Amino acid sequence: MKGTQTKTVAIDATFKTETSYGDYELDLNNETFSEQIDTNTDKIYGVTVNTTDETNYGLRHLENIWRGSMLSWGTGYTTEVHGCPVSSAHYKSIMGKTIDSVTYYTDKGMITVDVPDVKVQTTTGIKATAADIMNTDSTAAVTFDQALPADFKAQYTVDGTAVSCTDGKLTVGTLALGTHKVEIADANGNYATIVTEFTVNTDKMPAAYDSKETKLAAAEGVTAEEFSAYIKSISKVKVDDTEYAASGRGSKVIVKEDGTLDLTDLQVTDTTVFEVTAVGYKNNLTFTYKEVENKFELNTASKTLYTKGSTKTTLKVTTNLTDKITWKSSNTKVAAVNSKGVVTAKAKGTTVITASCGEYEVSCKVTVKTPSLKLTKTSATVKVGKTTKIAAKATPSGKITYKSSNSKIATVSSKGVVKGKKKGTAKITVTCNGVKKVFTVKVK
Repeated sequence: MKGTQTKTVAIDATFKTETSYGDYELDLNNETFSEQIDTNTDKIYGVTVNTTDETNYGLRHLENIWRGSMLSWGTGYTTEVHGCPVSSAHYKSIMGKTIDSVTYYTDKGMITVDVPDVKVQTTTGIKATAADIMNTDSTAAVTFDQALPADFKAQYTVDGTAVSCTDGKLTVGTLALGTHKVEIADANGNYATIVTEFTVNTDKMPAAYDSKETKLAAAEGVTAEEFSAYIKSISKVKVDDTEYAASGRGSKVIVKEDGTLDLTDLQVTDTTVFEVTAVGYKNNLTFTYKEVENKFELNTASKTLYTKGSTKTTLKVTTNLTDKITWKSSNTKVAAVNSKGVVTAKAKGTTVITASCGEYEVSCKVTVKTPSLKLTKTSATVKVGKTTKIAAKATPSGKITYKSSNSKIATVSSKGVVKGKKKGTAKITVTCNGVKKVFTVKVK
């Protein structure tokens, strides 16, 4: 070692039992630490973590000492960090002890850092799992991969707020969409806190793909705030077979805050398929990039209805638009239309039925007529026992009925066949769509 200086300094520290660098992490106040050791110029030869029973635990470079003031180590539960194995055998005995100082061996000499006494809670290695829930649920199930120690007095918190747990179910109440942190702490302070998380989901999809603008937009009935929250919750976007994380190391933001797509460095064609995943939203949004030409067409440009008989028709729109279709009649006294495109005739005349959706509009001319009934001839003479047939044509077509004024003189069938019964004259009333005509039959 170079240097002969030996001194003791007091530095605040934070002790963690939940870390991605091992099973334990001790972080010294970096500002105060930098006043003693400059990691850019001073050399750190070694570090020991010291406990109140006068045991010194030596740390390894890279594995345990990587940022000077931040130290970590494993006790057998974390076996690998960043693809490198973690040593733990001689750190196991630190569990249950109390750390009171850290000694740095530097080219300036030995510097002992006096830290607030912290008990190293025993890590159980038990893993908890909290099931994801829907935003309509008020409880979340939590399970453990093995039983808690008998003296582990569990206290539960969700996002730092204490909650009760009965029969393995956390009473969480109403929570925001997204991921929530669950901590199971030992009230006696002997065991390290067990941490897990769960996600609150919704079936609602606040976004839709606007093929015309080639961007994401708020779905029908969705507020700007709901749409913005969805965009901020996007965790990844899959472009054909390649997946891109939306945050973190190596991430790529494809969907920007306003919903537009950043296609920089992406090989996108008309058939490229995008799949957007957002935390808190159960269903993914999938769409094809190709700009589709919007279609909005009526099934007919003109239609004839009648005041009686064929009084109704249903107009149908063929479209790929998703917004609501609005229907309107230019003259409701002639014909009315409801929200489903059903047109009902009212009186003789013409009207225009219009269907609209945003900037798109199509129309149909509807003509309403009074029905007609024509007889080829209006009278006939038959002998007793003989027949004649009434020829009738109705517009619009419909059921034609026949009735004799005196069936003792002449009868008539449902098909208009008149038969003479005895000498005399009878009148046959022909009816269709409310229109009546009279056919006179003379029997000899």
